[in-house]
Amino acid sequence: MTASSLQRNLMKGGFGICAFLGLMFPPLHIGNTSYTPEAASVFNTLDTSACDRIIEVDLRKLFLVLREQDGTEIRRYSVAGPRPKDIPKPLLKKEELIGSVQRVITDPWWYPTPETRQDWLAKGRELSERVPPGSPLNAMGKAKIILKFDGYHEPLRIHGTNQPRSIGQHASRGCIRMHNRDILELAGLLQQKRSIVVFTYSRVDAKESNRPDSKI
Repeated sequence: MTASSLQRNLMKGGFGICAFLGLMFPPLHIGNTSYTPEAASVFNTLDTSACDRIIEVDLRKLFLVLREQDGTEIRRYSVAGPRPKDIPKPLLKKEELIGSVQRVITDPWWYPTPETRQDWLAKGRELSERVPPGSPLNAMGKAKIILKFDGYHEPLRIHGTNQPRSIGQHASRGCIRMHNRDILELAGLLQQKRSIVVFTYSRVDAKESNRPDSKI
């Protein structure tokens, strides 16, 4: 996608539009590090003039990077990502999916999908349609960030987890999991910031796919 086409979508309220986040968090210290070469392929063609923050999520290497508008790295986190069969379908045709942060919620309720509840039932345990904050069964953990992608209607979120051992693995149905301490820090760093989110999913070449430790 070219910078001009992204800019047109920003102006007409498409998938790149930035949502204003009025979050009541205390300011956190931001320790900037240098712009990294791996970001160049995305940010050379990304118009970030309407945004304050960019959230880059690499769905294959399983890390999330929060960046300044100019690409300078603020924080980097290890995450859990979708299982191979649950990679967002648009990313199977191209290597990036650009959207916006719509809302951040702390201490969220969890509303498991019918498929999730059926999976639990098959394992002999009934799961409620509404799981309250603080419950050890709440898969959202301490916070969730709701994302919007134009033309993609599946629910995608960045959220905490009640399964910290899944971090660093392809384990989810589509969402991005973070350690609870990390999702709370990320929420604080998004305080009153307009934010773009960029999912990337680089192709795996033949040599890498044959490695014994390759996960996708």
